[in-house]
Amino acid sequence: MLRHILKLTFPEIIELLRLDVYFALFLFGLAIPSVTASQFIQDKFCINQLKLDPSQCLHLETLGPEYEEIKNKVYAFSTIFKNYQHLITTPPGIILSVFMGYWIDSYPKHLKYLLALPCFGGFLSAIFAIYHVIYFELDVYSLLWLSVVHGLTGGFFIVMTGSYTYITRRTKAKYRAARFAILELFIFTSIPLATAIGGRLLTTKPWFGGQYRNYFAVFFISLVCKLSAMIWVLIFLNDADKTIDDLDELDRAKNDIKLDLTKPLPIKPGDEKMVEIELDPQKTDSVTPVNENKEVMKNMKPTGFIEIFLDIFNPSTVSNMIKVCCQKRPNNGRKILWNLMFAMNVMLIGHMGESTIGFPFAQKVYHWDAAYYSFITSVMMIIPTLSHSFLPIILIHKFHLPDTVLAIIGAVSLIFALIVRGGILESCAFYISTIIGLCAGLLPIAIRSIISRIIDQKEVGQVFALLACIESSGPMVASVVYSTLFSVTIQDFPGLVHHFAALTMFYPFAVVLWLDLTRHKWDKTAITELENKKKQKIIEKKESDSVNNNPNGNECFTISSKVD
Repeated sequence: MLRHILKLTFPEIIELLRLDVYFALFLFGLAIPSVTASQFIQDKFCINQLKLDPSQCLHLETLGPEYEEIKNKVYAFSTIFKNYQHLITTPPGIILSVFMGYWIDSYPKHLKYLLALPCFGGFLSAIFAIYHVIYFELDVYSLLWLSVVHGLTGGFFIVMTGSYTYITRRTKAKYRAARFAILELFIFTSIPLATAIGGRLLTTKPWFGGQYRNYFAVFFISLVCKLSAMIWVLIFLNDADKTIDDLDELDRAKNDIKLDLTKPLPIKPGDEKMVEIELDPQKTDSVTPVNENKEVMKNMKPTGFIEIFLDIFNPSTVSNMIKVCCQKRPNNGRKILWNLMFAMNVMLIGHMGESTIGFPFAQKVYHWDAAYYSFITSVMMIIPTLSHSFLPIILIHKFHLPDTVLAIIGAVSLIFALIVRGGILESCAFYISTIIGLCAGLLPIAIRSIISRIIDQKEVGQVFALLACIESSGPMVASVVYSTLFSVTIQDFPGLVHHFAALTMFYPFAVVLWLDLTRHKWDKTAITELENKKKQKIIEKKESDSVNNNPNGNECFTISSKVD
């Protein structure tokens, strides 16, 4: 696939990566205020609620031991506040994700509007954040209204579900892991770049007077990115209703031989017995069976706005989605599907929970400020970014490793990275754990690739929608667990939360290890290879027996390759 991409022209590359550009713009706008938002919450709480001097609140990391209690109170509040944000954002997102699967499968042309919805929500949230910057004295808890807007417009998981559904529908199975990796490249490139720029802008001179830090610049750039992503996807993503099968059929049609019916067909010698058949016009009309008419009526979709709305947000949509995911599948597919979904949920607790306490943990343990934390995390994310993007392509297409092996490598890498980060409470642990966790991103890539191979093309939207619902609960659980453990253990054992996350990672590791050991029982490719090897051995055995029984070649034996 990489070789094919390198041969494309620049306009063809832009056409191929339209979704990736949208994803990069959205994630850049989402990630650039991440550290700034945490710092903004800390500053408002410290200055407005605790009534401390701004000069102290703006330099908490450098204050002496006599301020340790105040510092712990501010750090703990920021983690608890993020917990509130996740609790508000997650339920509406889950509800919208439930209906999104049926929406995508039944009305694929609407995908661009679904992807534009979170951008619009982010645009409104940025405006509300800028309003709080201007009126800094407003209560810090009123910032929770930003989470309400994010939740009602779907947020990050709507973007993830729509994007992975689009790629699955338009990419061949053998290329999906590599295609997911290319999308991950845009994801992990946008996040560190946005984090570095956001942290740098926060420490620059405020664009307007009356600000303690340059909050306005960060939130304004976030607003522009969300607006740009919304316009981009609405203009350029116009082929979501086309699947890879449709494209292949179109290519075959283009390569078919076109007959010129105005010229007589050549008749070769020996074709004199050709019979001319004249159709009876009275018999050409046929009556469509009643059952076929019923099937056509059943597959017809409403066209009016109210009819479409009622069709999508129908309680039967939820039951149908659950039925699709709970139906029996060949080769133990149902059990595999649900284990992979829950493994993804657990994985997110360890993989995304760091965002809940990352900055307060670095302030408490490493004594880093917002600018240095943003810079160092963005720099250290570059190495995992490159590994997440190119390792799947190299390991699959160069070394021919299956998806399950990639998932095992990712799980082991993540477990050891969490153990090191929680066990060594020195700044060097941050760098060491980052290097150890280079391959952690392989785990979600491989899980999605495996899921896409055991489901039907017509089920992609509903399955990935349910996966999004389960994934949505992951960060919420991670936020509750991380913030609670961190606030309780911040004084004596701040690294305990990472060890707890490492312990939970053994479930995804066990699932992918089980799938790898039983791959010949569920993977269609492995099953086909095994059957071909068995057939080849039977043929070789019969040939060998034939030679042994007839060394002089006096008798003739018929060798059959049929396998009962």
